[in-house]
Amino acid sequence: MKESHGAPPQPSGCPDPMGPSAGPRYWGAKEAGYSDAGPAGGGAHAAAGGGSDGGGASAAAVGPHELVYLRQLWDAAGVFYFMDPVSAAPELSSSPEVWLSSGGGGAQAHVDGHCESTISVQLSGRKRWRLGHVQVENVSPLRPSNTYEDGMAYRHPGGWAAGASVELQAGEALVFPPGMVHETLTTSEECAVSVTFQFATPPALRHWRNRLATLRRLWDVHECWPRFDVAYAAMLGPNLPRAATQLGGLLPGAVPALAAQRHRQLDADGDGCVANHEMPPPPRRAIGRSRWAEAMLRLFDADGDGCVSELEMAAELQRWARIQRAISEEWLPPPRIIQKHFR
Repeated sequence: MKESHGAPPQPSGCPDPMGPSAGPRYWGAKEAGYSDAGPAGGGAHAAAGGGSDGGGASAAAVGPHELVYLRQLWDAAGVFYFMDPVSAAPELSSSPEVWLSSGGGGAQAHVDGHCESTISVQLSGRKRWRLGHVQVENVSPLRPSNTYEDGMAYRHPGGWAAGASVELQAGEALVFPPGMVHETLTTSEECAVSVTFQFATPPALRHWRNRLATLRRLWDVHECWPRFDVAYAAMLGPNLPRAATQLGGLLPGAVPALAAQRHRQLDADGDGCVANHEMPPPPRRAIGRSRWAEAMLRLFDADGDGCVSELEMAAELQRWARIQRAISEEWLPPPRIIQKHFR
């Protein structure tokens, strides 16, 4: 892949002395997969930057002479042990991203816009990852503006403090959920090469739940917002008006009665408990039912006893409705605008 090494790495401009001094290089394997270069095609096109390593990446197209290596990469994308083999295989085979960087190079801290979890496998060299959650104090009321693009995290009041740091050796892997701030830095003298994959199954429902109040206000992941609501809409049932599952559409006070009715519907054996096998079906066939049911149980089963009581269902749905309602009210126009147009 000589195209990837033709020019010297570009300075990253990272203000953090612990961050990368130069950007990574990116081989456009993922983008080629969405063109005619896919497993059934024969062409390729240039990549745009982005992905799990992100920030300031120099993109290299998949050249015709490299297609043989790209096909080997697709073929080698097996299914990891914690994934559903049916749903995960197409996700992994369509999402490989190959990253290369020399010593001191890497991606500045940023949040990816995609909605899937990421697994990064180190093929050669060593790479340090620093990861952390988006801090609520750095997220303003909902506005259409990114706040965690490449390098922005360092410039927030108080800077950015990673919650975890890990160095990957060749043959090791890292998994992290969507919406995480992450930074990479090559710590070896030799070129560090890694391949990352995105996967939606198993879904990161517990992560979304724990970070909902922050991530639902973070415009950087606005394409993911509908996915935040999928589990709650499924638990509420298909007969609920669609508007009730939209932002602020369900009044928290209406939840207990709805939860009681829905709990009776799902509790097929009438034992007062919605167990794994009684969970509502996944919203898409692509999501394996067993993995979906496990994720739903972790989301709603507050005491961890293996089933969801009516009180647990109502409490979680009400918490979600309160957050949605509060954010919807933040999104209202300023009072002066309302007075001007609705006098």
